[in-house]
Order: sequence, then structure tokens, then C-alpha cells
Amino acid sequence: MIPAAQSAVADPKARPKAKTRTPSWRRRLGFTRIGRWYVGFTIGVGLAAVNTGNNLLFLVLGLLLSSIIVSGILAESSIKGVEVQRRLPDMAIAGTPALVGFAVKNRKARSPSFSLEVRERGGDASGG
Repeated sequence: MIPAAQSAVADPKARPKAKTRTPSWRRRLGFTRIGRWYVGFTIGVGLAAVNTGNNLLFLVLGLLLSSIIVSGILAESSIKGVEVQRRLPDMAIAGTPALVGFAVKNRKARSPSFSLEVRERGGDASGG
């Protein structure tokens, strides 16, 4: 290696920090399998409410739809102030596994973030 490359690898401060923030209008929330069943059930209750004209079914439909909206808002606010930083090893060899770490910081003053799962996009989930 040339001396300039050695100093860039040895000095962790020389690496540029990548700050990518996704705008809130481009974020997408995914559904779990139970969530898909819940949405399907909600659509079924909505069709039954429209078909029969029963006020109680409309009330239940409103409660089901509002719980979906509240769940999305709470999920977004839980992730909003979380900062994830990737920690790369000082040296890696091609063809051998390398340990990559993540540092996760919660920047929110009053609310915690529960059940965070950090994965590389398109990466293998195996490892410890």
C-alpha cells in the first residue's frame, strides 16, 4: 500500500460520514402477515357495513381504520429520531467474512424506541 492509503485506513476520522435522510413523504411502512389479515378483515367489515347499512358496523369500521392510522403514526415517530452509523473494520480481505458493527443512537429526549432491527439492505442476515 502507498503511505497515503495507509494513513486513510489507519485514521478513522479520515472516513467521510454519510448522512442520508429519507424525507417523510418517501418512507414506506410494511405490513406483517398478521397486519395483512387485519387489513383484509377491515375491508370485509367495510364491505359488510356498506352492504347492510348497519350503524354498528360503521362504528367498528371507524375503530379499525383509526387503529391502522395510529399504528402508522406511532411507528413513524418511534423511528424518527434514531440515528444509525455503520462501523467498518480497519482492514478486510476479499473472500473472507468481516465483522461490521452498527452504532444506534436515540436522539429523542422523551420517548424511547423499542424493538429496533438493523439490517443491511440486500445483505445477508447471518452472523452474530
